[in-house]
Amino acid sequence: MANGLKNAECLEYLDLQYNGMEDRHGDTVCKIIKEQYAHKGALRWRLGLRNGEYFNISTIGLKSINLSKNNFGDKFISQLAETLSTDEYVKCIALKQNNIGPKGFKMITNIAADHRSLLSMDMRNNPGFEESEDCNEIMKYGFLKNIRAAIRKYYNDGTRIKLEWIYPNALGQYDNQLDEMQPAMDPQPNRELFVKLIQEISDNIEIPFNLVTKAIIGAKSENQNKLRRKIIDVFDQVKSDGIARSR
Repeated sequence: MANGLKNAECLEYLDLQYNGMEDRHGDTVCKIIKEQYAHKGALRWRLGLRNGEYFNISTIGLKSINLSKNNFGDKFISQLAETLSTDEYVKCIALKQNNIGPKGFKMITNIAADHRSLLSMDMRNNPGFEESEDCNEIMKYGFLKNIRAAIRKYYNDGTRIKLEWIYPNALGQYDNQLDEMQPAMDPQPNRELFVKLIQEISDNIEIPFNLVTKAIIGAKSENQNKLRRKIIDVFDQVKSDGIARSR
């Protein structure tokens, strides 16, 4: 499978949840990440030699990996941490409901916090989750650092942040089920949950709410502009209800 996916530039989301996968399958998962990284490196080199126009390599290939509801444990986390230490492109990884203990959380924490582009990891419902509050906090601030950088990148070159790359629970919003209730590409039916997430980001990285919203929804079409205005309207409406914290 890894060989078949290594050059797949259109592959953005890899869904391997509910597959009965265990630590012994970790080599395959990590090989996919490594091969995608190597392919982008080779492509960057070729374009640098042959094409004077700027091309954003980070816009192609694998960004999101869902490994939820399998049986991965600490051995796999050790492999994943090593793999991510040399990766620059993966945006989010879901590892909810596996068999990861406190040792696994400690192994992944520093790598996740230092990763250059990782915006969130869903680590809920693992045996080590409750015991790893400190690890979750360290990862949270690493994710926020990268979200801030990604927002700045949007205003530099227009590379939009996709909402599905940000799990609310990774930022401490354990009661925000936005990622569970609705395909994250369309936050419209769950605007209050979206507002809650965006305000959490805005408060923590000190970038105004409307600028964070634009970096995620974008502003390339009139429909997107209308949706962005509706989201901001909802934010104004729910301030008094405590959903969004007033500055």
